[in-house]
Formats: sequence, structure tokens, C-alpha cells
Amino acid sequence: MALVPIGKYQARGVTMSPHESKEKHTKFWNVVLRIEDEGPSKGQFAEWQGYLTEKTTARTLESLSHMGFDGSTPESIGKNLVYVDIEHETYPEKDDQGQPTGKTITRHRVAWVNGSVGGNRFAELDATKALQAKEELRSLMMAFQANQPARAAAQQASAGASFAYGHNAGAPQAPAQAAPTPPAVSSKF
Repeated sequence: MALVPIGKYQARGVTMSPHESKEKHTKFWNVVLRIEDEGPSKGQFAEWQGYLTEKTTARTLESLSHMGFDGSTPESIGKNLVYVDIEHETYPEKDDQGQPTGKTITRHRVAWVNGSVGGNRFAELDATKALQAKEELRSLMMAFQANQPARAAAQQASAGASFAYGHNAGAPQAPAQAAPTPPAVSSKF
């Protein structure tokens, strides 16, 4: 399996299964996600662990919900397309007895599951409303661009009419003092 580069990807859950960590016996759900973005990583799999602790349960449930999990049917984990953040982690390799071999292993993993892509986050506009939205944005942009020369002229005109208030006040200036008189030079050495 090739290492998926660090970054944000669209992905979909494929399977989920309950587990427990070996050392602390913390319960978690392991979800395998498939990268759906076009490109060299498309179709590769990455794992995400959602832990069920006092501090992490709410975020775990939110992530599972983003993926579409309905709480009862494991197959629902693949309902929604989500954004995932892929990170790399490096850890020491261990032999069958759990002893370090002196080598390291780097793998990719899903660090965060962030909201669905489209899906239930935003309502898609029908063709008529989409066309109206495009025309409105076009009209606003044209008005904005037409106003640019007037804005530049107004900014230039106001540059000379500065006033000492707020941001324009600047640092307080010390009162002007007469230059000190240089000491008299004596011709006697």
C-alpha cells in the first residue's frame, strides 16, 4: 500500500468495527475510509479511530454522524462523502514479542473527519435559483469594479487630510526644542 500524501481529501466510510487499545483498554471504533478524490490516491484506504472517552466521545459521535452512521446499521457509515485530514505518523517497529527492532514505520492515518461534502450541509439550488444567484453576483461584481476608480480617488484625496485621532494619531511627538548651543572652543591647549 502506497503512502497517501499529507493533505485534505474527500473520502467515504467502507467498514467500521469496535476495538480496545492494548495498553489502556480504551474502547474505540476503527473506520476504514476510501479516498474518493481524483488523482494518484483515489481508491486507497485510510483508517480513523474514534475513541470513546469522557473527552473524545462527543467528537467521535460528530465524526460518525458526518459519515452518515445512523447508530444501528454499520453499512450506513458510507452514506456521506466527507473531508478527511490525512497525516503521517512514525513509530518504532516491534517484533512478535513486542520488542523494538531498531527500525521505524511510517503510515498514513485519518486525523480528522470534517463535515460532509454537499450532502446535508447545504441545500443545493434548483436551476432557476442558481441562475438568479449567478446574475446577482455578476451585478454586484460589476458595481464593485465600476466603483474602484472612485474609491481610489477618495482614498488619495483623504490621504492629505489626515487628522490626529485613532489610528491616524500615531505616536505622540515630543515638543520641539531649540538645538543645544555647542560648547565654546578654546584656543588654549
